[in-house]
Amino acid sequence: MIVYHFTSAEHGISNIANKRIKVAEIDKLNDPFELMAVDTASDRRLRKALKEMKVDLAKGYGITCFSKKWGNPVHWAHYGDRHRGVALGFEIPVRLLMPVNYVKNKLLVSRETILDPSLNESVMRKILSTKFDHWSYEEEWRGFCRFSEEEKFRRSVGLPIFQEFSDELRLKEVILGLHISKDNELKIQKALAEFESRVELVKSRAAFRTFDVVPNKSWHPKTLKP
Repeated sequence: MIVYHFTSAEHGISNIANKRIKVAEIDKLNDPFELMAVDTASDRRLRKALKEMKVDLAKGYGITCFSKKWGNPVHWAHYGDRHRGVALGFEIPVRLLMPVNYVKNKLLVSRETILDPSLNESVMRKILSTKFDHWSYEEEWRGFCRFSEEEKFRRSVGLPIFQEFSDELRLKEVILGLHISKDNELKIQKALAEFESRVELVKSRAAFRTFDVVPNKSWHPKTLKP
């Protein structure tokens, strides 16, 4: 399955050159309702249990975030540095991804379920893959990462955690934002030249008939000097 990770040109160049992407930490995501998508109006103890679970899980787990498509201009505006960034297209086995479920109302989950250690990870996956309906434009899919002891240490001292490119995280496409600089275009080309397998490079543009971002078929990458 091909999914897309949006980022700035600077981070995109670094990701390509170092063959890795950053893992998002659960307690640093941009939606305050992450892992809090449960109706707790009638149970203060459930609110406390959820908050404690979020703190505990953030110490040992992270996620990688992707979108099913790259053509939504809102996605570029929010995550692609206002169309000056890139979308990295990865081939990832479907079994390693979970689709986000978009809902209008919070989930009904009991406190006993939250506190049951045998169900903790499965419950967490369900809650972590549930978001408010207004986020549905993202068409998000998530990878779920369990931190190693070294990664837990990196997190404890404020260092970023990365997932290396591999057969299960294979870079297949790079989509250039329609406002990306010429200098960054060239830097990305040079970084991709180090890859053994071919990675498709696409320049985007605004569609003529619709509110979509589409491939600019008249664009061609510069010929790199040997």
